[in-house]
Amino acid sequence: MNEVIVEILLATYNGEKYLSAQLESILQQSFQDIRILIRDDGSTDSTMSIIQKFANNHSSKIRLIPKTETTRGPIHNFSKLITASTAPYLMLSDQDDVWLPNKIDLLLTRLQHLEQEYSNQLPILVHSDMYVVDQDLHVLGNSFWKYIGVNPNRKAFANLLIQNNVTGCAAIFNRALADLCGPIPEEAMMHDWWLALIASSIGIIDSIDIPTILYRQHNMNTLGAQHFSLKLSYLIEKTRKILSPDKYILTDYIQQADSFYSNYEHFLSETQRDLLNIFRAIQNQNFIERRKTMIQYGFTKAPLIKNIGLLINI
Repeated sequence: MNEVIVEILLATYNGEKYLSAQLESILQQSFQDIRILIRDDGSTDSTMSIIQKFANNHSSKIRLIPKTETTRGPIHNFSKLITASTAPYLMLSDQDDVWLPNKIDLLLTRLQHLEQEYSNQLPILVHSDMYVVDQDLHVLGNSFWKYIGVNPNRKAFANLLIQNNVTGCAAIFNRALADLCGPIPEEAMMHDWWLALIASSIGIIDSIDIPTILYRQHNMNTLGAQHFSLKLSYLIEKTRKILSPDKYILTDYIQQADSFYSNYEHFLSETQRDLLNIFRAIQNQNFIERRKTMIQYGFTKAPLIKNIGLLINI
């Protein structure tokens, strides 16, 4: 199969309702030097029939990656797709969104500019904003970042140890990052979070303040966009959830950090290794020491309400 510039990694699982629209939007991109790698995680609906139909009609654009294990979820699925990829640039795709026609062009142009400025041997990830839409593609929010209260500029390694600000389906990354990231370990909290940690500590994360996706919200979303608001009713409800037990599980963050340290210790600076070790030791500190350390070293979240919840519950 001929080499291409960009491979789109599409992980599917029981996605029959919206998959056709997503595939059409990718195939209609203004940038056409692409291949779509698809790996299904054991769908029981008509997802595979839809994929096969598109593969038959677009054989030069679509490649199926065989599944050899039992269903293991999106992190494992995307990890397998990254391992199977060969292109110099990779993009992740969910099965239920719609890509705007210039998405690849915009993100690829920014990434290649950064490679020219620095090096294509440096792991680089670029991500964009998104429109938040309902299941019928009616716009709920003109900015995903504003909709959920995310600040894409909070990309320091310390920030990312405690909160992921990169949405995989809005990102592009280069081969240098792909070669470093896999296989993604079970301790990773999400595949895009793992990629963000690598890019933040060893390479570069950049963002584009332009929506490139219609990010569809429906009752089958794995994660979805949790709307952020400054209305009193929202803050009361958020506070109620924050105060509920087990809302924040520090152990999960520490396990991810432990695995990251084991995999990338020799790539990190002494300062970064020290930072990771301080973070990994937080669970052994008392109530006061732990919160002091979180604030002192920037192990914090945004917006403020999430940070309050974090400091209450850790």
